[in-house]
Amino acid sequence: MQNKKLKPFSRFCIACLCFIILITNSHVSFATDSISELEQSTDNQRTELANLRTELLALTQETEALSTKITETQEVAKETELHLAAAKLSQESQYEQMKKRIRYMYENGSISLLELICSAENMTDFINATSFVFSITEYDRIQLEELQALHDKIALQSQELAKQQEELATMQETLVDKRSTLATKIETTESSLALTQSQLAQARVAATPPPPVASTPTQNTTEDNNTTTNSNTDSDNSNTGSITQQPPMQTDVSEIALFAGILECEAGTTDYNALLAVATVILNRVGAGGYYKNYNTVRDVIYQRGQFPPATNGKLDRILARGPGSLCFTVAQDALNGARYAPVSHCFSFRAASSGHSGINVGNNVFF
Repeated sequence: MQNKKLKPFSRFCIACLCFIILITNSHVSFATDSISELEQSTDNQRTELANLRTELLALTQETEALSTKITETQEVAKETELHLAAAKLSQESQYEQMKKRIRYMYENGSISLLELICSAENMTDFINATSFVFSITEYDRIQLEELQALHDKIALQSQELAKQQEELATMQETLVDKRSTLATKIETTESSLALTQSQLAQARVAATPPPPVASTPTQNTTEDNNTTTNSNTDSDNSNTGSITQQPPMQTDVSEIALFAGILECEAGTTDYNALLAVATVILNRVGAGGYYKNYNTVRDVIYQRGQFPPATNGKLDRILARGPGSLCFTVAQDALNGARYAPVSHCFSFRAASSGHSGINVGNNVFF
């Protein structure tokens, strides 16, 4: 009789268990889909950002080439204006000289042209005198026509150059507007990418099952002690173990990119814990007292004299030029959102593990 009463209860428990398993699997499936979508969105945004940067570089080169062409055109225009002024002066001078010659021949000559023609004794002399007078006036006329043609030609060149300068200036304004619009779009895409990477990191954390709970306090103590040895057990790729949370820090997109770049310089691109350990040390210095009291931002800490060689030897610049790795962006954003790697939460310095310095080994660095 008692067994009969237990059967409905057992069935009810089994049904509840199946329902819980179903809900859990659905949640995991949803989280997996969400992570996949975020990863796809991150890849798309990275591709778009790379294309935008390439387009911006092309526009910059085109603008520089156009500026050079404008400068050259301006120089040619100035030279043409000088030639035009010289031609005008020559034309005016030639005209004045012609007037003087005619006035002299008609008014002051010992024998006027009219007398020269009328004094001809025969038809041959008359024709020769007439031809002489005509030659003088024809020479002046030809000279004036040539000067006028030269003046008109230079004036036309000047007009064409002025028109070309105007067109080039309009093209330059258009390129400047395009660069400004593109720069704004790049900044927006960078912000969107940083947000997506942050969401992706949070989704990965949410989808990762919690670490197993130790059966006895003794085992927990053993695990904690292992973090202070020189083994690399802390540098596994899990991004949930030994992570504590601090208040988030507000910063701009450029500083996030700078943060991600220095993390890649110091800890590579594949080990979440190793990257977060470096990020923790950097953020420990931000706003700290003592030696670091005047360094209140991530940028201040990175460029503190003598602290991070990649910031001054060109390595950081090269990484920023091609873009830090995606995991570096994720860790930078997580750290600014408050994540800290607990084993090094008290540390303010680190060196390469190969240096032999004592401390806490994480990845290829030892922290102290």
